[in-house]
Amino acid sequence: IGLLAVVGVPLLLAAVAQTPWMREYARQQAEAALRRELGLSGVVEDIDIEPRTLTFVASGITLDHPEHGRFVEAEQLRIRPSWWALLRGRIDLHNISIERASVWLVLKDGKLINGPRTKQPSSGGGLDVDLPFDRLYVHNSRLFIDGSELGSAELAGIEVALDSTRSDSLGIRLHAPAGLIKHARGQERIEGIEARAKLTNSDVTIDLLRVHNSDLALTVERAALQLKAAGRYHGDVELSAHLDRLEHWPLPFTLPHVEGLLQARVHVAQAGNGIAASG
Repeated sequence: IGLLAVVGVPLLLAAVAQTPWMREYARQQAEAALRRELGLSGVVEDIDIEPRTLTFVASGITLDHPEHGRFVEAEQLRIRPSWWALLRGRIDLHNISIERASVWLVLKDGKLINGPRTKQPSSGGGLDVDLPFDRLYVHNSRLFIDGSELGSAELAGIEVALDSTRSDSLGIRLHAPAGLIKHARGQERIEGIEARAKLTNSDVTIDLLRVHNSDLALTVERAALQLKAAGRYHGDVELSAHLDRLEHWPLPFTLPHVEGLLQARVHVAQAGNGIAASG
């Protein structure tokens, strides 16, 4: 009986996957899963089902925060639910892939106010928030950030991968070939951002962070920043900058007019109340 269930249930699900009533049921379940798992109002125009992998392929998706408005518009959203959810006739957000999306992030007092709801973990030892997915992939998309008085940013062609399969950490990969940052003193074009990092309750570990444009190139490797207590940090930093352009950046201090090219490769670490650099 167990073998028949293992073989028969997937075949049965695949057989009914393409029927009109099943597609409408799946569409409603997808909207319900977005409300239940993310706390967002979701609209799915249409949905298809890939029988071989039982992946739900939704098109024409919009996600809105109930108080702060639009969060995501996406041409395609692929959801591969867990087998446990399918056997209960439900869709959960096990693996998610988003194609050609526009994402709006609104920040106030350093916090995201229009994003998905996060839940407290059910048991100790994990992250302070319980993310509603195991893996999330974003492909060929645009990101808009409204930082209020801090300024705004736009990234195009972004690729993002988030991995929350471990309960105690979140893996992060980001690549963006172009972008624009607007601030109080003007705007700066970004010609590339790449990041690989891991977030835990206690620290952020940065394997690689690279940002560059025609005036500045910054690379941070093998770095870590404690999020609590004294907030200790260390890492390898490589910087190349045209000094006269730094006058136009929104730095917390005023620089005198200096021309030339600054190039440095150092290891930085917290030393008491100051910074120790060597290299």
